[in-house]
Amino acid sequence: MRVFSHYTYIYSMLKVTNLYDSRIQNSMSNPISFNINPGELLAVKGINGTGKTTLLRLIVNIITPPDDSEALITDSHQYLGAKNGLLFNVKIHHYLTRAIGSFSQEDLNKNVCDLSTGMQRQLALYYLSQQQKKLWIIDEPTAHLDKTAKDLFYKSLESHVAKGGSALIATHDSTPPNIRILNIGSEQII
Repeated sequence: MRVFSHYTYIYSMLKVTNLYDSRIQNSMSNPISFNINPGELLAVKGINGTGKTTLLRLIVNIITPPDDSEALITDSHQYLGAKNGLLFNVKIHHYLTRAIGSFSQEDLNKNVCDLSTGMQRQLALYYLSQQQKKLWIIDEPTAHLDKTAKDLFYKSLESHVAKGGSALIATHDSTPPNIRILNIGSEQII
């Protein structure tokens, strides 16, 4: 007689198990594990130098994770690092197909290098949202943004989640209450 077990599988966009690195505070003795399901947001927080960026880079395999760790991304994802990933000597219309947010139709013919640091960050975030990836992994998404631009980012994030997307961000900023927090150094998920 064959016995079949029925397992309920909870679909996870990102599953991190026992991830550690000497550059992530306390992770050698207390490896990091968490899941992000569709419609969930997780913000990694901690003081400078605790390993927030390293954690994201391990997850997206920019830094090779240890063999006994696992960072499984089960859906399409887009990573945006702190440096934006923009080419400076190309026109904005290379990244935006239409005027959006702070960018007018005339702005689309400017070079990326002509933008302020905050406007470059906004451009990178708009470009990320156009990629239609289910999982966003963003290092310091609101760095160099004014309050209005920060509010627009969090509205975009809410819209992304409402459509079944998820996000993992590393930030120093305060976040809306609907975002879970992973404090690096204490490894507590709130």
